This record gives sequence, structure tokens and C-alpha cells, in this order.
Amino acid sequence: MAQINFSETPPLENYPTDGILQFFISPTDWYDMDDYKILFHQTTENEYQTDFSFLTEKLYKESPVYCEHKLDFEKVIEYGGYEDFRFDMDFNGKRYYDYQEKLTDEQKTDMDYILDGIGHKIGGYAYFTQSDPRDYNDNQKDEILLLQIDTDEEIMFGDSGVGNLFINPNSLKEKDFSQVWFNWDCC
Repeated sequence: MAQINFSETPPLENYPTDGILQFFISPTDWYDMDDYKILFHQTTENEYQTDFSFLTEKLYKESPVYCEHKLDFEKVIEYGGYEDFRFDMDFNGKRYYDYQEKLTDEQKTDMDYILDGIGHKIGGYAYFTQSDPRDYNDNQKDEILLLQIDTDEEIMFGDSGVGNLFINPNSLKEKDFSQVWFNWDCC
């Protein structure tokens, strides 16, 4: 699904500064979120794969990712994601959507730009089309977003959904990706 070379990303607190992190999902059985694998390669000194001809169109037929992509990163500041359970702010005693009802379209757009957690990203506040699964599991309350892959022209999780990978902050510091877990949801 994705491969991140941390030597090519802007530095992020507690994230690796080198090494390659790979995320694999089944091209056909990804729906149940059980068939995935995360690998971290601390060193990248060995020869690496440059021939990807084995990635045939057939492999992409049922996959949420329809073709190869190149990932480019820039460091930005997020102010919160209204779908992320850690973002618990009220707006004059109202929830996000209730507060937005009395705003102009321009004000809604500005508010969404600041607080909407959509898009592809490493870290930050997660976006969900339904609800944050960490809010329902006490064992996952401390988990943070490792990677978010959102729907775009060539990626589609179900019906305009989003895929998220989560990790415990201590595991991230220790570069232990063995307990990363995958979640996706859609409209």
C-alpha cells in the first residue's frame, strides 16, 4: 500500500530520521482489516527493488490503491481534526457541525481548512468518515496516527473512505512497528 523512506521526509518528533517503513495489504482481502503487514528496515544500504513490473493491473483490480504513486512530503501545522477523538472542543456550547449551521459558506470553508483532518499524511490528527475507533477501545486511547491514506483520483477505500495506521507513541520512539494496526471506514 505504501513505502516511506524517512531520509526523504521532513523530520518529525519521535519518528525515524532514516530507514524504510513498508505497509502491505492484501489486494483482495483488505476489507476485514486483518490481512496486512508492516515492515521497518532500519538500514537502506543494501540493493533495493527497482523493477516493479510484477505489479500488474490485475493486482490493483480490488485494491483501494489503483496504481503506483510517488509520495512527497512537506511539514505543516495542524490545529485539530474534528473527527479525531482527542479533539474535544466545543464552539459556544455547540458541536462542530451544529456550530457551522449558522456560518456563511466562506466561514465554513475557512473552518474546515483549519480543522478538517482530511488528506494523505504522516502523523497529525486522523480523519474518519464514520467515527474514531480509538474512542471505543480503552487499550487504543493512547495510539496516534502513523499514516493516513485518503481517497483521491486513484485511491478509493470503499465509498470515498479513508485508511489509517495507528501506533503507540512509545513504540514509535523505539522504532517498534510490530503493533501498528490498520483501520479504514467509508461513507
